[in-house]
Amino acid sequence: MAGYNKNRGRIESLGMRLAYLREMAGMTQMEVALKIGCSKSMVRKWEKDEHCPRADVICEYSDLFKVSADWILFGNDTATDKRAIPTP
Repeated sequence: MAGYNKNRGRIESLGMRLAYLREMAGMTQMEVALKIGCSKSMVRKWEKDEHCPRADVICEYSDLFKVSADWILFGNDTATDKRAIPTP
């Protein structure tokens, strides 16, 4: 996966983490868009790091994929009540 740094063990960009979560869940961009209430084109722009999602969108992703907002934003998961992120 492009953007994955093997030496640091993390996915480098916010957009790559959003795409990774979607792909791991087996969802399309359209399915994510419908779940969080936005357009498919916005999901694409977030995944390509062309736009940064608002805080409420980060919360929607966190709830949808059961991961912490910290992991989505920064690549590190500090929440204890969220599932572990599988390694790419």
